[in-house]
Amino acid sequence: MAEFLFQPYLGLVGSYYDIDAEKSFDDTQFFSADKDDEGFGVVLGARVFESGHVFAELEYNYDHIDADLDTSDTLPGNKGSNEAKDTHTLATNLHYAFTAKDSVYARLGVVHGRFSTEGAAVPLKHGFTETGFLYGLGYRRALSEHWAVRLDYSVVDFESDTKINSNGSVIRIEEAEFEKLSLALTYRF
Repeated sequence: MAEFLFQPYLGLVGSYYDIDAEKSFDDTQFFSADKDDEGFGVVLGARVFESGHVFAELEYNYDHIDADLDTSDTLPGNKGSNEAKDTHTLATNLHYAFTAKDSVYARLGVVHGRFSTEGAAVPLKHGFTETGFLYGLGYRRALSEHWAVRLDYSVVDFESDTKINSNGSVIRIEEAEFEKLSLALTYRF
């Protein structure tokens, strides 16, 4: 029988990130970033629907990344810099329980990321935010009535074309994508 409910949970999450990004400065200097880094954060959510082997969760996830991203450029000795600071995610996890303790799930959501970028030729430093979409797959194992551990793989696509104008120069963020592998320990109330 289908049932709408509210069973809140809280947890800690650790993530491994593969971050890829591209930017240009005045359309003459091009930079790319490719960085592997770790993040950590919290998850707050609730199971909101159950029907047989299927259940759904709504959740908020905060990840602190603070990754200095490697940059490469076309002009030797004239590097810019990029930083991925943190993300805020609102997601839905749709589970299929194949045993009483084990489930697999699809994950869909919206991510708000905070970044900074600095121009290479002149001292331009700007913080900015991007909104992207998250999709992924995961596995959850109930350890007891209240505790669970889960592992998921997600892609966050920030399909950006942000332009930052400053002092007559333009920094263009052309693309940003995260792939992340997350391990979370949650407690359901």
